[in-house]
Amino acid sequence: MTLDGPGELDPAWSGSLTADARFAGTPEAGKLSLSGDGDRLSVGQAEVDKLLAGAMRLDLELAVRAGVLLLSSAQLDGTNLTVSALGTGQSDELEVQGRIRDLGLLASGYSGPVTLGGRLTPLAGGASMDLRIQGPAGIDTRVAGRFTNGQADLTVQGSSDAALLNVVADPATLAGALRLDLALRGQPALSSLSGRVTLSGGRIAYPYQGLSLTRTEMVADLAQGRARISATSELTSGGRLRVGGSIGLSAPFDGALDVQLDNLHLRDPELFDTTVNGALNLTGPLLGRARLVGRVRIGETELQVPSTGYASASDLEAVRHVNDSPAVRATRARAGLGAAAGAGQGGGGAISGPDWGLDVTVDAPRRIFLRGRGLDAELGGSIHLGGSLRSVVASGEIGLIRGRLDLLGKRLVLSDASLVLEGDLVPYITVVASNETEGIVSMVSIEGRADAPEVKFTSSPEMPQEEVLAWLLFGRGLQNISVFQAAQLANAVAVLAGRGGEGIVSKLRRGFGFDDLDITTSEDGTASVAAGKYIGKNIYTGIEIDQNGQSKINLNLDLRQGVTVKGRVGSDGQGGIGIFLERDY
Repeated sequence: MTLDGPGELDPAWSGSLTADARFAGTPEAGKLSLSGDGDRLSVGQAEVDKLLAGAMRLDLELAVRAGVLLLSSAQLDGTNLTVSALGTGQSDELEVQGRIRDLGLLASGYSGPVTLGGRLTPLAGGASMDLRIQGPAGIDTRVAGRFTNGQADLTVQGSSDAALLNVVADPATLAGALRLDLALRGQPALSSLSGRVTLSGGRIAYPYQGLSLTRTEMVADLAQGRARISATSELTSGGRLRVGGSIGLSAPFDGALDVQLDNLHLRDPELFDTTVNGALNLTGPLLGRARLVGRVRIGETELQVPSTGYASASDLEAVRHVNDSPAVRATRARAGLGAAAGAGQGGGGAISGPDWGLDVTVDAPRRIFLRGRGLDAELGGSIHLGGSLRSVVASGEIGLIRGRLDLLGKRLVLSDASLVLEGDLVPYITVVASNETEGIVSMVSIEGRADAPEVKFTSSPEMPQEEVLAWLLFGRGLQNISVFQAAQLANAVAVLAGRGGEGIVSKLRRGFGFDDLDITTSEDGTASVAAGKYIGKNIYTGIEIDQNGQSKINLNLDLRQGVTVKGRVGSDGQGGIGIFLERDY
């Protein structure tokens, strides 16, 4: 029998292949010989095709005994792959040797050969084996036991670098010392697999969500098609993540996991800097409609309204990429940029990955500082996140505790400020400040996503926005301001539009480590400085000093939600104390 071309075996296969088979003897006792030559073979599987590249030669001999086929010898010689199984002269035992020319063909970043050695004994309906695989990336694995009549009794013990799994883990990337101690008993299926897998000193990166973990330690005990997991990891920016529970080994990977967040430090240099603690529970199919339930607490947070409109990578969406390579498209997809992100990101800015249901409470009772574009405010509150990852339904509010809006030395006390999470870590903010002069109420509002808020000016009675700003800053109409004041008005617009920079007071506040720093000027020209800082979990103190040296110390103690004790004492000996009750209706 002669074979001409791989397409005769499978229409999807390609390349050049010629093979010849011969049989001598009877169906009860005989010998089957197979030989063939191939070149540029492809079976449609990327990793296998890399090993088959180039010219290959195959010689195979099978013995027929009592109607049963047994392997006598095998020899495969290729450019990237060689394997041989030759008799040792002792019974039917074969000495097995193999070699992959370069591991870099399958795992980029690792070079050097992978070798196979050991013994294999053909049996009726299968074989017994004792094989060892060694190579770079810490590969040292032993496979021993037998496989007969579709049933396995094998053990797998060894180690390697977890980075070898990146071929199947994409878009996540893994690294670290991986140790296997497994047994396969029964049919070749995940439900027949038992034993333990450990990862030490691991690193995990998931670029779609900007997640990077280090110092990962994991133990997974496998039994009956599930893995019981215990893992700890540290976020590269700070904090620890703990995961425990079980997960199915096959799709849709049904899970029951408990997640503990310990002081996770989350940061975007142009938007926010915060810490998160909490406990979450994830149950259900991880590739389907699992449910995420729990409560997290937001620690001290610096939320910066950016000084420009380029805080988000979305501004690069309009760039058209010409003749970009598959590797470049994959990189853009992982970063969520351009058309390449469509498949991975769900399109329309949706969160990539499965659509888990949500029942999560986010507590942020105080110390949520919103700053930038003349704003300096402290917020606090609580939000409940329902719906799903792709359609978040938020209820509750992070509302104003104290704050102000400064424009050209004009102090506007905030009447309203809030932020709401609507599906990602970039909140939707609302800030309103107002002033009344000669019966005209003028207001400025900053509203929108924190990375691209819009500024609006309104008044009662209604006036053009430039007129409203003139009344806010100078207490007079646009036609009654000087040329210099008009220039100041333009500068105020620039500050609100995000072109005014951080400001010296903000830099001093950060330099001294205060939570609040303010410099004010009264109507008679007297200047004063006020500084504030949390000295405990729920104790806020502030000190005010005027240019004459008179000082006043304020102390706020939050006993519980809505109940605050406030005390005040001045250098003139006067002071006071009171209990304040607050409740929203």
